[in-house]
Amino acid sequence: MVADAENAKKVVEDFGTSNIAGVKPDELQELVTSSKEAGVLLTNAQTNANAAMGSLLRLTKLTESMLQKAADNAASDPDGLKAAIKNAQFTFGAALNSCATKLKEIQDQVQKAQLAYTDVQGKSNLLATKVQDTIDNKNGALDAAKDALRKTAYISCVASAVGGPVGIAACYTAALIIVEGEKIPQMEADLKSARDKLTNIKGIFDGLTAKVGNLIGIASAQYKSLNKVRGNVMDTAALVVASDDVSYWTMVILDGGQLTQLESTLEAALKQEPAK
Repeated sequence: MVADAENAKKVVEDFGTSNIAGVKPDELQELVTSSKEAGVLLTNAQTNANAAMGSLLRLTKLTESMLQKAADNAASDPDGLKAAIKNAQFTFGAALNSCATKLKEIQDQVQKAQLAYTDVQGKSNLLATKVQDTIDNKNGALDAAKDALRKTAYISCVASAVGGPVGIAACYTAALIIVEGEKIPQMEADLKSARDKLTNIKGIFDGLTAKVGNLIGIASAQYKSLNKVRGNVMDTAALVVASDDVSYWTMVILDGGQLTQLESTLEAALKQEPAK
Protein backbone atom coordinates (compact mmCIF):
# COMPACT_ATOMS: atom_id res chain seq x y z
CA MET A 1 0.00 0.00 0.00
CA VAL A 2 2.87 2.38 0.75
CA ALA A 3 4.21 1.77 -2.75
CA ASP A 4 0.80 2.72 -4.16
CA ALA A 5 0.79 5.96 -2.17
CA GLU A 6 4.31 6.79 -3.32
CA ASN A 7 3.34 6.03 -6.92
CA ALA A 8 0.29 8.29 -6.66
CA LYS A 9 2.48 11.11 -5.33
CA LYS A 10 4.99 10.70 -8.16
CA VAL A 11 2.34 10.58 -10.91
CA VAL A 12 0.68 13.75 -9.60
CA GLU A 13 4.02 15.53 -9.30
CA ASP A 14 4.94 14.49 -12.85
CA PHE A 15 1.63 15.85 -14.11
CA GLY A 16 2.08 19.02 -12.10
CA THR A 17 0.51 19.55 -8.70
CA SER A 18 -0.57 23.06 -9.68
CA ASN A 19 -2.56 21.61 -12.57
CA ILE A 20 -4.99 19.92 -10.18
CA ALA A 21 -7.26 22.38 -8.40
CA GLY A 22 -6.88 22.40 -4.63
CA VAL A 23 -4.11 19.79 -4.43
CA LYS A 24 -1.08 20.80 -2.38
CA PRO A 25 2.33 19.08 -2.28
CA ASP A 26 1.98 18.66 1.49
CA GLU A 27 -1.18 16.60 0.99
CA LEU A 28 0.68 14.10 -1.17
CA GLN A 29 3.51 13.76 1.35
CA GLU A 30 1.02 13.37 4.20
CA LEU A 31 -0.65 10.55 2.27
CA VAL A 32 2.65 8.70 1.96
CA THR A 33 3.64 9.36 5.57
CA SER A 34 0.25 8.29 6.93
CA SER A 35 0.36 5.12 4.82
CA LYS A 36 3.75 4.20 6.26
CA GLU A 37 2.65 4.91 9.83
CA ALA A 38 -0.52 2.84 9.46
CA GLY A 39 1.43 -0.05 7.96
CA VAL A 40 3.97 -0.02 10.78
CA LEU A 41 1.21 -0.01 13.41
CA LEU A 42 -0.60 -3.02 11.97
CA THR A 43 2.57 -4.97 11.14
CA ASN A 44 3.91 -4.45 14.66
CA ALA A 45 0.57 -5.50 16.14
CA GLN A 46 0.57 -8.68 14.05
CA THR A 47 4.17 -9.46 14.99
CA ASN A 48 3.49 -8.93 18.69
CA ALA A 49 0.28 -10.95 18.54
CA ASN A 50 1.95 -13.87 16.79
CA ALA A 51 4.80 -13.83 19.30
CA ALA A 52 2.43 -13.82 22.30
CA MET A 53 0.05 -16.43 20.91
CA GLY A 54 2.84 -18.64 19.58
CA SER A 55 4.55 -18.65 22.96
CA LEU A 56 1.31 -19.47 24.77
CA LEU A 57 0.46 -22.21 22.27
CA ARG A 58 3.77 -23.95 22.89
CA LEU A 59 3.35 -23.65 26.66
CA THR A 60 -0.24 -24.93 26.47
CA LYS A 61 0.82 -28.02 24.54
CA LEU A 62 3.69 -28.64 26.94
CA THR A 63 1.42 -28.21 29.95
CA GLU A 64 -1.19 -30.54 28.49
CA SER A 65 1.47 -33.14 27.70
CA MET A 66 2.91 -33.01 31.22
CA LEU A 67 -0.53 -33.16 32.84
CA GLN A 68 -1.63 -36.03 30.63
CA LYS A 69 1.54 -37.96 31.40
CA ALA A 70 1.05 -37.39 35.13
CA ALA A 71 -2.61 -38.41 34.83
CA ASP A 72 -1.63 -41.62 33.03
CA ASN A 73 0.76 -42.46 35.88
CA ALA A 74 -1.60 -41.32 38.65
CA ALA A 75 -2.39 -44.86 39.77
CA SER A 76 1.25 -45.52 40.63
CA ASP A 77 2.24 -41.92 41.39
CA PRO A 78 -0.74 -39.87 42.67
CA ASP A 79 1.55 -37.25 44.15
CA GLY A 80 3.07 -36.69 40.71
CA LEU A 81 -0.29 -35.60 39.30
CA LYS A 82 -0.89 -33.27 42.26
CA ALA A 83 2.53 -31.72 41.75
CA ALA A 84 1.86 -31.29 38.02
CA ILE A 85 -1.43 -29.54 38.82
CA LYS A 86 0.24 -27.21 41.31
CA ASN A 87 2.96 -26.40 38.81
CA ALA A 88 0.37 -25.72 36.10
CA GLN A 89 -1.62 -23.44 38.38
CA PHE A 90 1.47 -21.40 39.17
CA THR A 91 3.38 -21.37 35.87
CA PHE A 92 0.64 -21.83 33.29
CA GLY A 93 -1.81 -19.66 35.22
CA ALA A 94 0.66 -16.78 35.32
CA ALA A 95 1.40 -17.18 31.61
CA LEU A 96 -2.31 -17.07 30.77
CA ASN A 97 -2.86 -13.86 32.72
CA SER A 98 0.23 -12.28 31.21
CA CYS A 99 -0.89 -13.22 27.69
CA ALA A 100 -4.39 -11.83 28.28
CA THR A 101 -2.88 -8.50 29.33
CA LYS A 102 -0.56 -8.49 26.34
CA LEU A 103 -3.40 -9.27 23.93
CA LYS A 104 -5.39 -6.32 25.28
CA GLU A 105 -2.43 -4.04 24.56
CA ILE A 106 -2.17 -5.48 21.05
CA GLN A 107 -5.88 -4.91 20.48
CA ASP A 108 -5.29 -1.25 21.29
CA GLN A 109 -2.50 -1.23 18.69
CA VAL A 110 -4.82 -2.74 16.09
CA GLN A 111 -7.45 -0.10 16.84
CA LYS A 112 -4.85 2.63 16.31
CA ALA A 113 -3.94 0.98 13.00
CA GLN A 114 -7.61 0.95 11.98
CA LEU A 115 -7.92 4.65 12.73
CA ALA A 116 -4.70 5.38 10.84
CA TYR A 117 -5.92 3.45 7.80
CA THR A 118 -9.26 5.25 7.95
CA ASP A 119 -7.33 8.53 7.88
CA VAL A 120 -5.37 7.36 4.82
CA GLN A 121 -8.60 6.32 3.13
CA GLY A 122 -10.08 9.76 3.77
CA LYS A 123 -7.00 11.50 2.36
CA SER A 124 -7.06 9.33 -0.77
CA ASN A 125 -10.78 9.89 -1.27
CA LEU A 126 -10.34 13.65 -0.95
CA LEU A 127 -7.55 13.71 -3.51
CA ALA A 128 -9.61 11.57 -5.92
CA THR A 129 -12.49 14.03 -5.53
CA LYS A 130 -10.22 16.99 -6.29
CA VAL A 131 -8.95 15.25 -9.40
CA GLN A 132 -12.51 14.55 -10.55
CA ASP A 133 -13.47 18.17 -9.91
CA THR A 134 -10.54 19.25 -12.07
CA ILE A 135 -11.71 16.94 -14.86
CA ASP A 136 -15.23 18.34 -14.64
CA ASN A 137 -13.95 21.91 -14.54
CA LYS A 138 -11.77 21.31 -17.59
CA ASN A 139 -14.83 20.19 -19.56
CA GLY A 140 -16.61 23.45 -18.70
CA ALA A 141 -13.46 25.51 -19.22
CA LEU A 142 -13.08 24.17 -22.76
CA ASP A 143 -16.56 25.33 -23.76
CA ALA A 144 -15.89 28.76 -22.26
CA ALA A 145 -12.52 28.98 -24.00
CA LYS A 146 -14.09 28.07 -27.34
CA ASP A 147 -16.74 30.77 -26.97
CA ALA A 148 -14.15 33.35 -25.97
CA LEU A 149 -11.91 32.44 -28.89
CA ARG A 150 -14.78 32.66 -31.39
CA LYS A 151 -16.03 35.96 -30.02
CA THR A 152 -12.56 37.47 -30.09
CA ALA A 153 -11.90 36.32 -33.64
CA TYR A 154 -15.27 37.22 -35.14
CA ILE A 155 -15.76 40.50 -33.29
CA SER A 156 -12.29 41.59 -34.36
CA CYS A 157 -13.35 41.05 -37.97
CA VAL A 158 -16.17 43.55 -37.52
CA ALA A 159 -14.10 46.02 -35.55
CA SER A 160 -11.20 46.06 -38.01
CA ALA A 161 -13.15 45.48 -41.23
CA VAL A 162 -11.65 47.06 -44.29
CA GLY A 163 -13.47 46.88 -47.62
CA GLY A 164 -16.99 46.64 -46.30
CA PRO A 165 -19.04 43.47 -46.36
CA VAL A 166 -16.64 41.75 -48.71
CA GLY A 167 -13.75 42.40 -46.35
CA ILE A 168 -15.77 41.16 -43.36
CA ALA A 169 -16.69 37.98 -45.22
CA ALA A 170 -13.05 37.34 -46.07
CA CYS A 171 -12.05 37.95 -42.45
CA TYR A 172 -14.73 35.54 -41.24
CA THR A 173 -13.51 32.89 -43.65
CA ALA A 174 -9.92 33.26 -42.45
CA ALA A 175 -11.01 33.26 -38.82
CA LEU A 176 -13.12 30.16 -39.41
CA ILE A 177 -10.17 28.30 -40.86
CA ILE A 178 -7.84 29.30 -38.02
CA VAL A 179 -10.29 29.04 -35.13
CA GLU A 180 -12.41 26.05 -36.09
CA GLY A 181 -9.80 24.25 -38.13
CA GLU A 182 -6.68 24.75 -36.04
CA LYS A 183 -6.99 26.35 -32.62
CA ILE A 184 -10.14 24.61 -31.33
CA PRO A 185 -9.01 21.12 -32.47
CA GLN A 186 -5.68 21.76 -30.73
CA MET A 187 -7.48 22.87 -27.57
CA GLU A 188 -9.62 19.71 -27.69
CA ALA A 189 -6.54 17.53 -28.20
CA ASP A 190 -4.76 19.20 -25.28
CA LEU A 191 -7.83 18.74 -23.10
CA LYS A 192 -8.17 15.08 -24.04
CA SER A 193 -4.52 14.47 -23.17
CA ALA A 194 -4.90 16.22 -19.81
CA ARG A 195 -8.21 14.53 -19.11
CA ASP A 196 -6.76 11.09 -19.88
CA LYS A 197 -3.85 11.74 -17.51
CA LEU A 198 -6.21 12.99 -14.82
CA THR A 199 -8.49 9.99 -15.26
CA ASN A 200 -5.47 7.73 -14.78
CA ILE A 201 -4.47 9.67 -11.65
CA LYS A 202 -7.98 9.36 -10.24
CA GLY A 203 -7.86 5.61 -10.93
CA ILE A 204 -4.65 5.37 -8.93
CA PHE A 205 -6.25 7.10 -5.96
CA ASP A 206 -9.39 4.96 -6.29
CA GLY A 207 -7.22 1.83 -6.32
CA LEU A 208 -5.35 3.02 -3.24
CA THR A 209 -8.64 3.72 -1.47
CA ALA A 210 -9.82 0.18 -2.25
CA LYS A 211 -6.58 -1.38 -0.95
CA VAL A 212 -6.82 0.64 2.23
CA GLY A 213 -10.38 -0.58 2.63
CA ASN A 214 -9.11 -4.16 2.45
CA LEU A 215 -6.49 -3.42 5.10
CA ILE A 216 -9.14 -1.89 7.35
CA GLY A 217 -11.07 -5.14 6.93
CA ILE A 218 -7.98 -7.17 7.84
CA ALA A 219 -7.40 -5.04 10.93
CA SER A 220 -11.04 -5.42 11.94
CA ALA A 221 -10.87 -9.20 11.51
CA GLN A 222 -7.66 -9.31 13.52
CA TYR A 223 -9.23 -7.30 16.33
CA LYS A 224 -12.17 -9.73 16.48
CA SER A 225 -9.82 -12.71 16.38
CA LEU A 226 -7.72 -11.30 19.21
CA ASN A 227 -10.87 -10.63 21.19
CA LYS A 228 -11.91 -14.27 20.80
CA VAL A 229 -8.46 -15.52 21.78
CA ARG A 230 -8.28 -13.20 24.75
CA GLY A 231 -11.68 -14.37 25.96
CA ASN A 232 -10.61 -18.00 25.71
CA VAL A 233 -7.34 -17.25 27.49
CA MET A 234 -9.15 -15.48 30.33
CA ASP A 235 -11.67 -18.32 30.65
CA THR A 236 -8.85 -20.85 30.83
CA ALA A 237 -6.99 -18.75 33.39
CA ALA A 238 -10.08 -18.63 35.59
CA LEU A 239 -10.56 -22.41 35.36
CA VAL A 240 -6.88 -23.13 36.08
CA VAL A 241 -6.90 -21.30 39.41
CA ALA A 242 -10.43 -22.32 40.40
CA SER A 243 -9.37 -25.53 42.12
CA ASP A 244 -6.44 -27.89 42.58
CA ASP A 245 -8.70 -30.91 43.03
CA VAL A 246 -7.46 -33.85 40.96
CA SER A 247 -10.91 -34.90 39.74
CA TYR A 248 -11.68 -31.30 38.73
CA TRP A 249 -8.52 -31.05 36.67
CA THR A 250 -9.09 -34.42 35.10
CA MET A 251 -12.71 -33.78 34.12
CA VAL A 252 -12.63 -30.04 33.31
CA ILE A 253 -9.12 -29.20 32.19
CA LEU A 254 -8.01 -32.43 30.52
CA ASP A 255 -11.03 -34.56 29.61
CA GLY A 256 -13.21 -31.46 29.31
CA GLY A 257 -11.07 -30.28 26.42
CA GLN A 258 -10.30 -26.81 27.76
CA LEU A 259 -6.67 -26.96 26.77
CA THR A 260 -7.45 -28.50 23.38
CA GLN A 261 -9.97 -25.75 22.71
CA LEU A 262 -7.43 -23.08 23.63
CA GLU A 263 -4.88 -24.67 21.32
CA SER A 264 -7.35 -24.69 18.42
CA THR A 265 -8.26 -21.05 19.01
CA LEU A 266 -4.60 -20.02 19.09
CA GLU A 267 -3.75 -22.01 15.97
CA ALA A 268 -6.65 -20.46 14.04
CA ALA A 269 -5.62 -16.95 15.10
CA LEU A 270 -2.02 -17.58 14.05
CA LYS A 271 -3.25 -18.32 10.53
CA GLN A 272 -4.84 -14.88 10.30
CA GLU A 273 -4.17 -13.11 7.00
CA PRO A 274 -1.22 -10.72 7.37
CA ALA A 275 -1.39 -7.13 6.16
CA LYS A 276 0.37 -6.45 2.85
